[in-house]
This record gives sequence, C-alpha cells and structure tokens, in this order.
Amino acid sequence: GAHRQSNAMKGRAIQNWLNHTLAQAGKPDGAISSTAAKQMQGLSQFGIDNAALEKLGLDSESAERVYRAMFVYSQGLHAVLQEA
Repeated sequence: GAHRQSNAMKGRAIQNWLNHTLAQAGKPDGAISSTAAKQMQGLSQFGIDNAALEKLGLDSESAERVYRAMFVYSQGLHAVLQEA
C-alpha cells in the first residue's frame, strides 16, 4: 500500500544520499576523473551496493536496513564532530 511505497521512496533517497556522499569520499575537489571511477561510484566503490549485498545473502529489505543504519550513524557522527 501507500506505507510500503513511502518506505521504498525513503530507501531510494537514503541510497542516493549514500552514493553521493561516498562518491565524494577521498576526492578533495569532489571531481571524478577517470571513466573507471565514474562507473564505480559510491556504494559500489566500497562493495556495498545492492548487488554486493545480495551476493552476501541479504535481501532487499536487509540491504535497506544497512543503508538506513549507515545514514543514521553518519548523521550522528557528523553532529558529534560539529559539537566538538
């Protein structure tokens, strides 16, 4: 129903945020230079995209939980660092 659709949209938004954030990791200017790097951005660069998690035996619901946890903890870490 509508609740499940809403959760799916939230899950995609979190996944997009993680992809964007991880793609910026380790790049001082945020630029992605090579074609190979462009093909392997964000979650896939770190081996935690949906396909990699599926190979580890996680279903899509479990993968979404992993992404939510990463999002929540990264936001919490950011807040703690801002307060320091």
